[in-house]
Amino acid sequence: MARGPKSVADVAEDRASSKQVGVLRALVPYFAPYKLLVILALIALTITASVSLVLPLAARQVIDGFAVGDVALLNRYFLGAIIVAAIFALGTGLRYYVVTRLGERVVADIRKAIFERMIGMSPAYFEKLMTGEVLSRITTDTTLILSVVGSSASWLLRNMLMMSGGLVMMFWTSPKLTGLVLLIVPLILGPILALGRKLRGLSRKNQDWIAASSGKASESLLSVQTVQAFTHEVRSLSEFAGVTEKAFDSAKARIKVRALITMIIIFVAFSGVMGVLWVGAIDVRSGVTSAGQLVQFVIYATIVASSTAALSELWSELQRAAGATERLVELLNAQDTIADPQNPRAPKAGAVVFDKVNFTFPNRPDALALDKVSFTINPGETVALVGPSGAGKSTIIQMLQRFYDPQEGQISFGGIALPEMERSAFRRFMALVPQDPVIFACSAYDNILFGRPDATKMR
Repeated sequence: MARGPKSVADVAEDRASSKQVGVLRALVPYFAPYKLLVILALIALTITASVSLVLPLAARQVIDGFAVGDVALLNRYFLGAIIVAAIFALGTGLRYYVVTRLGERVVADIRKAIFERMIGMSPAYFEKLMTGEVLSRITTDTTLILSVVGSSASWLLRNMLMMSGGLVMMFWTSPKLTGLVLLIVPLILGPILALGRKLRGLSRKNQDWIAASSGKASESLLSVQTVQAFTHEVRSLSEFAGVTEKAFDSAKARIKVRALITMIIIFVAFSGVMGVLWVGAIDVRSGVTSAGQLVQFVIYATIVASSTAALSELWSELQRAAGATERLVELLNAQDTIADPQNPRAPKAGAVVFDKVNFTFPNRPDALALDKVSFTINPGETVALVGPSGAGKSTIIQMLQRFYDPQEGQISFGGIALPEMERSAFRRFMALVPQDPVIFACSAYDNILFGRPDATKMR
């Protein structure tokens, strides 16, 4: 039985408080093969940030040049500004290309790693986790990580460089005004620390409800014939709508908190800048500083303020990505109850033996599906399993393919117990014609070759 959406929400609430941005470190191994791209991205990032910090110096010289009437000096600075703009454009384009390509490559590798892990999990694992939820994590969560890796992460680093570099240049320009600006820093950090934990929990809960919504849709659409045969369309729609509305409500709560954080930070930052500008204007009027020096300081202060505001938004994005990463790591580290041995034995053709096999499905632990079943099928024999629905015929086939392990007893093939061999190895000795065949989205020829891709065409 698939896990319902209510349990998803419960899990989200129980675990949201433990989620930290540090979980993003789990993505580091996926960047390791692309060190050159990472280095190029950092170089481009440093170039663009450095050029941005140089521009206020040129603005100061231009304004002070107007004051003294030095036309030749003005011409040189305007020419220099064009050169700086060209460098900035080159660095920005390089940063965009490298970072976006890196993000696409890393996320593609993550998706492949998760699918590789999930495709080998036994049906017993999917008794506890909806297939649609897994698909949601592969698509929705990895898309969120792509947004962060391909955009937000580089902007985060850029704004950190801009903020720290801007503070240094502010202090170099005017220590007095810089001291006034630093007084508003605690007022900016306060909302981030106070509301950040709540935002993390809401982000995790929102992503879990999205996964539940996808799982509910997948469950109904994959069984659409059953849904329609029992005229269950209205109820299925109602259940899906209910889960989707829960996802919307959790997203709305997250958006409110994020909007509140952004509003407080922007108001405090820009109000502080205006206050400092007022003090600086008084200093210019009294002759303590020049107009160009004040303009230079104001530009740096604006850079620091805007970078700080951007960091608050980007931090929220990183928190959402941390939630997505945590869920993906859960899939990558998922442990299956059915596992291959470390030192498998080579399978060989022989008798199929069930020896006092007891089995109950994971979602129905109180109902025996097989009760001390024993039989032997020797090579060359043709055996039919006959019985009413629910007697265990399909269960025996599933046990023979080792989709599940018995709680008691043993199943062997060719004199070797199934758990002593690799599943893919002994399954090659079997050919299965299911009662309800699955048609894959490919040609009829490819469907025929599904079990044996190396088969040749008959002449």
